[in-house]
Amino acid sequence: MKGKYIYILFLLLFSQGVLAQVTFKTTVSKTELGLNERLRIEFSINKQGADDFTPPDFNNFKVLAGPSQSTSFSSINGRTTYKLTYTYIIQPTVKGTFTIPSASITYDGQRIKTNTVRVAVVDAIDIPEDPDDPRFLASQNIHLVAEISNSNPYVGESVSVIYKLYVNINKVNVRNARESESPSFSGFWNQNIEVKGWESKNGTYGGIPHKYAIVKKMVLIPHKAGKMTIDPMEMDISAGVPMGRRDFFGNMLMNDINFTSTSGKKIINVKELPYQNKPANF
Repeated sequence: MKGKYIYILFLLLFSQGVLAQVTFKTTVSKTELGLNERLRIEFSINKQGADDFTPPDFNNFKVLAGPSQSTSFSSINGRTTYKLTYTYIIQPTVKGTFTIPSASITYDGQRIKTNTVRVAVVDAIDIPEDPDDPRFLASQNIHLVAEISNSNPYVGESVSVIYKLYVNINKVNVRNARESESPSFSGFWNQNIEVKGWESKNGTYGGIPHKYAIVKKMVLIPHKAGKMTIDPMEMDISAGVPMGRRDFFGNMLMNDINFTSTSGKKIINVKELPYQNKPANF
């Protein structure tokens, strides 16, 4: 019996020794960011054989990308190291100081957790007006626009809202775009009109030739009078910005960035239903 206890104690000590060598940690690209900035968060473990990864709840953040999984090996002076990393790109939705909880993973039959991370979210920051900054270039050449057919309708009169994405293809190359934040239409009955494919057309923005595509169509019918606000629609865009250099084969080198474009708030002044001299077509 005594030998059995010694054997169990040995297994416990061995298991603790193995886990003591495991490093599973959370790292972030910054601990303070603006409301309009993005945060890269990585969860890394230094041992092979780990699985069943569970991310934390990203409360007060929205996930823009991820998880992406990568592995790396290195050997220095005969010592081999291994790292498995899960990466997310997230963006805050409100200001404040938040603690991102632990992620967890299973290794050697046991559940282990990362450290928690505190992140401070402050007011949105201005994009620096540096002509060589890729994000500034994107902000100057990618525009999400909401076009409203009538900003002064009567109660019950239909209004169309068409969202167009304008791109100066001579300056940037849009690789992918998706709606990340839907507009709200409080005070309106609303109907989404399906857009089948994004057809590229020629147009102008600010007097400069652009390509544009209609990305969303809505029909709104106000059910009360007053000043109504349509909150912005947002799109997450992956774009390539030329670096001004070419590779060995003469192809332009591109700086890949993720960028958020917003349509901005729109105001619609809804008038009371006219009882006298009402429009003939109403």
